[in-house]
Amino acid sequence: MSKINFLRIENFKCFRDLRVNFKNITVLAGGNACGKSSVIQILRYINQLYERDGQWNINTKLNNQDLGTARNLISNFADDERDARIKVLISIKDESDDFNLELYPDPSDDYRLAVKGEKLAELHTAINLYALSADRCAPKTVHEIGDVANWFVGSNGEYSISLFNHLNILSKDVESKEYTIDNLSDELRIRGGKHVRSFDQLCDMWITSILGHTQIYASKIEDVPFNKLLIRNHAGDCVPAATGFGISYCLPIVIQGLAAAIKNDGVLIVENPEAHLHPFGQSKMGQFLALLSLSGIQVIIETHSEHIINGIRLIYGNNKNYKNANIIFFNNIKEYSQEEITINNVGELSKWPQGFFDQTEIDVRELLKRKYNGDKD
Repeated sequence: MSKINFLRIENFKCFRDLRVNFKNITVLAGGNACGKSSVIQILRYINQLYERDGQWNINTKLNNQDLGTARNLISNFADDERDARIKVLISIKDESDDFNLELYPDPSDDYRLAVKGEKLAELHTAINLYALSADRCAPKTVHEIGDVANWFVGSNGEYSISLFNHLNILSKDVESKEYTIDNLSDELRIRGGKHVRSFDQLCDMWITSILGHTQIYASKIEDVPFNKLLIRNHAGDCVPAATGFGISYCLPIVIQGLAAAIKNDGVLIVENPEAHLHPFGQSKMGQFLALLSLSGIQVIIETHSEHIINGIRLIYGNNKNYKNANIIFFNNIKEYSQEEITINNVGELSKWPQGFFDQTEIDVRELLKRKYNGDKD
């Protein structure tokens, strides 16, 4: 099972030279337009390497997201035409291998990066990446059936219900050797002393933990290639649109995370796992992702939520593996930079840089100033 150990990027978007250490769980935090998404984008680019006519290539579009031409991706720092290329070093754990790549605009296609490097075929298969974008699917009752042979819900979670049904059937097939729920840690499949053994019960358990009492009912619609989804909560059976965006944005993360943990392989990337969740649910989501990372898969998160981070701290601060979690804080106060923050054995953070989730303190301080120093009526 391969994990990402280290990444170095030169001349990519806002970065002249970026270096990131990855742990079992790594949180990318910081202000807007500071470079967090760029780290995820370069990993997704590497994951979509393809070979054509003996040349390795990367298409600049990610999940139909237009990031511009290949030249748009190259940093302004690389103003010398001879240096107009992106350099990447990625170190893969358990493969005991480093991969050096150079990405440069393909002269025959403005929206393609040509790739040079050694062992690109090995890199192509070295990382099993499950990347969930921030733009996940809105609530809907009818879901298109997709190919889930690779156990991936899709970048927007569009195949979540297909994978849910697939794994639920496998979990109830006593002869299935593909589905091994025993790979899950006790923390992921035991609640109230009761072992959960089917995939639907497993999902219900975690969705309820994050959102409150919730059950998922999914079934195939006869004679058409679609699945139907219903939600049961305290109000009874509801169509997803009647329950708000929280469930629809949360469900792909839960399904994909549990699937990867059962498979015991892969790197799970989640952008903005806090989207549409109450602070209570954000904390529970952080705890869920932390437990996934302790079960064998690697988790990389981009977040603007202190509650996600606090949920992770609650788990890792109470675990002997606390050194296997870190936070990379990005800022552009003077220029684009980043620093690593670690968690100790009681969940404390090693540092609190300026701009790192300090807005509550700033706002409260301003309110107190107004209260005690403001004009009297």
